[in-house]
Amino acid sequence: MEAVPRLPMIWFQLKVSPEPTTFGPKLKQYIQDFYNEEPESYNNEIHQLESLRSMAVRPPVDM
Repeated sequence: MEAVPRLPMIWFQLKVSPEPTTFGPKLKQYIQDFYNEEPESYNNEIHQLESLRSMAVRPPVDM
């Protein structure tokens, strides 16, 4: 059985957002206006969402 040929990987520079974005206040206002619920009860979920976004915007560089 023949081996699969190894090809060099294409590498490109990752783009990084220079400033952090927080959409928690706007999201809380949206929850208040459209769902008529207490937005402070969603603090944990909003924090998790913002941390997931920051991990997606700033991926680790792995060589």
